[in-house]
Amino acid sequence: MGPPLTAKKSVDKYVEKDPFLAPLTNNNAEHTKILVKSFDDDRLLIHGPTTSFSLHTMSLVTGTFLIVLGLVCFVVSSQLESAFEHLVQSHTALSYGGPMFTAWFTPPIVPLLQVFVYNITNGPQVLEGADPVTEELGPYVFSATHIRSLVQDEDS
Repeated sequence: MGPPLTAKKSVDKYVEKDPFLAPLTNNNAEHTKILVKSFDDDRLLIHGPTTSFSLHTMSLVTGTFLIVLGLVCFVVSSQLESAFEHLVQSHTALSYGGPMFTAWFTPPIVPLLQVFVYNITNGPQVLEGADPVTEELGPYVFSATHIRSLVQDEDS
């Protein structure tokens, strides 16, 4: 059987190493920081010569910073949204003299249409069940020029 179970709490400190717990020693204690778990209470402590902040203080500072950053983003987001919407509307609106109007009125790209025509050279044999023999004609290239004009209502 195993050792008898007792209600005595351990006051020894242990260093958490994967996957075992090893006893804390003082070898090179001034050069290393050690994560220590005390079995008396469930707190994690950082021991080392240069540790000036506790984990609670660092968590408090980080949380406060993130809350302030969130509030600033919440307050400024409506102004940023309206400014961005105005910028997009001013550049994409089809208004006279605007950048989209000139691109629409005289497009910088000329569309080309290429057509290939295939001629069957053995028509009577295909009607009897033979495979067709084709001859490629083309390409025939067509360019489409867009001519746009401004239509204005005389009443307005």
